[in-house]
Amino acid sequence: MSINFNNRSLFFNNRWQKNITKKRIKRSFNDKTILFRSSNNTDLTRLILSSKKAASIWSNFEINKKKIILKKISNVLKENRAVIAKYMMIDTGKSYVECYQELTFCCKLWNEAIKVNKKFFENRINLNKSTIIKEIKQPIGIVGLFIPYNNYMVVLSERLPFLLMSGSIAIIKPNELGVLGIIKFLDLIKLKIKKIPGIINMIIGEKSIGVKIVKSKEVPMIDFTGSKLIGRKISIEGAKQLKKINLELGGKNPSIISYNANLKKAVVSIINDFTGNAGQNCVAISRAYIHKNIYNAFKFLLFKHLKKQNFLQRLRNKKNTTKVLNYINDNKNYFQKRLCFGSITNNHIKVKPLVFENIHDNNFLYKEELFMPILIIEKFENINDAINKANNSEYGLSATLWAKKNVDSENILSKIEAGRLWLNGSIYQNYSFLRVGGLKSSGNGRVAGADSINNYCLFKTIIMNKN
Repeated sequence: MSINFNNRSLFFNNRWQKNITKKRIKRSFNDKTILFRSSNNTDLTRLILSSKKAASIWSNFEINKKKIILKKISNVLKENRAVIAKYMMIDTGKSYVECYQELTFCCKLWNEAIKVNKKFFENRINLNKSTIIKEIKQPIGIVGLFIPYNNYMVVLSERLPFLLMSGSIAIIKPNELGVLGIIKFLDLIKLKIKKIPGIINMIIGEKSIGVKIVKSKEVPMIDFTGSKLIGRKISIEGAKQLKKINLELGGKNPSIISYNANLKKAVVSIINDFTGNAGQNCVAISRAYIHKNIYNAFKFLLFKHLKKQNFLQRLRNKKNTTKVLNYINDNKNYFQKRLCFGSITNNHIKVKPLVFENIHDNNFLYKEELFMPILIIEKFENINDAINKANNSEYGLSATLWAKKNVDSENILSKIEAGRLWLNGSIYQNYSFLRVGGLKSSGNGRVAGADSINNYCLFKTIIMNKN
């Protein structure tokens, strides 16, 4: 089955535009072939020119007018969750319920941005009778938003409403593996924003388009979500122009299971945390460190629950899946000795959850983000040993701790090098007012929550003295 989105790959000035090129992008998933018209550099030039005009107008909008427009967009999103969810199902492989729940959380993020008032943008200090200090925030301008394919509507909503509230505007560069929900979203909101400048713009194209956005002098900020490899390249290129760069990159996220943990709850949660969305979440748990006294009991329960599920999971990035599976097969003697659940397969579309134990910390499976339902388990003797194991990674995005609540739990969590941590909770426990981001190679910024508006602002201090 083919789905043609030829006329849905270039959006600016609040409408879909005709592409200069006739070149197509072809993507296949879930027995469906999705076709896009590929945009070229000329298309991007047109989009940037339009965005410059829009940015100059939008930056001068009163905050209350911005809030009215964002509320309209939020309402469209809320009222059309069922429709957008069906589009998301096509290119994500997620269930309708999963997609709908994600969109419900997106609505909360948009409403969070709307709560901001005028005082957020201006601080006035009457220092003395003769001196007044004003600290003001102004929009940075055009922001290049690079959106990944896995949880694209959530990633977009963690950024876009806060960006718009700052007075900046967006050029969205999505990954073609996951974009249909965004396309439908733009289709639905264009009528609500037709009387204002093009504050939300999007371009689908080859790798060169992304490079040109990063290099463009008209785009002073890049907000990228994706792999550490591309994130580093963007940082290097952006540094040449001293651009502001916000990165949310990969994760190799640990979970520590203490001897006094609620074992059943821990097992069920960790299964969800490493198999959810087929492991294609940057915050997915991929390493579990279990106290030696409960290690065997943990394994027994883990395998028991995994056997009950008995499912194959679809993966969207065939190139990545092939890379991982080929690596496992090329080192079969090593991995077969350490594979304690699942079976190694050459199927690059569907995989079963795999559980390995005692993988060497220099091994590719141990070190790198895999974007597959793969869990590595290992026992520990004392909590300091577990913390050291958890921190033995260049990543620092998320982590969970399962333990009886006591005085030490908070202290343990504070020692784990991660941007977001849970005690006796799942990575899917999210709140719209909390900031999201990582440490080390997992990124350098924070998104979501009202404070993230600062990401997209310029800061000025004005000292005023009386004559």
